[in-house]
Amino acid sequence: MADLISYRFTNANDSRLISLVVNGVETRLLFSESEADQALWADYQTWLGQGNEPAAAPVAKVYPPQTIEQKLESIGLTVDSLKTVLGLT
Repeated sequence: MADLISYRFTNANDSRLISLVVNGVETRLLFSESEADQALWADYQTWLGQGNEPAAAPVAKVYPPQTIEQKLESIGLTVDSLKTVLGLT
């Protein structure tokens, strides 16, 4: 059975960051003029030349800002317990 090969952008803001996906296993690549692995770059260019397009980069999750109390709670602490640990009570 032939390998299922595709590419996808890793970062929407930088087209040099590409992920090579072979049979569902992702390997991140960085293509730049000075550092590109010429064989991988040539493979990618051939793939593009066959009319393929990389998949879009994943949309970054945006989390709402948290208060200090919420951050402490997420690791099982309270403001009072932190003050105790720091010797401030």
